[in-house]
Amino acid sequence: METTTTTAPVTTTEAVTTTTIAPAVVIETFVSEYAAAIGAGDVEFLFDTIHPAVINRYGEEACRRIIRDEFLLITDYRMVGDVDGPDSEQFDGVTIDVYRVPVAFGFQGREFESQAAFAFDAGAVRWFTDCE
Repeated sequence: METTTTTAPVTTTEAVTTTTIAPAVVIETFVSEYAAAIGAGDVEFLFDTIHPAVINRYGEEACRRIIRDEFLLITDYRMVGDVDGPDSEQFDGVTIDVYRVPVAFGFQGREFESQAAFAFDAGAVRWFTDCE
């Protein structure tokens, strides 16, 4: 009598460790990079990190113009509070999870405080502005 035994193949897997960085930390890091880009006059970084919805609304040329004519004149851009959010907001009919950050900066010899808006797009932080 012949006996046949079937056994399932043995597979091994390696443990995978993933680290998730809190969105607030990622945004704080981005704000530092954004401030450095303003200080360095890096139009390409600033343009490349505008949220695509902003460029869709105003167009590439209008957004480049506002960066050159206004954002490059900003001095001492910095966070002055904690990241808040996300809050779901409508932007041209699209719902976007937006984070708000209290910021301060100099512009044409005066000091200002404002709320900056950021969101994630394809895993990267992007910023919002009016390009008018």
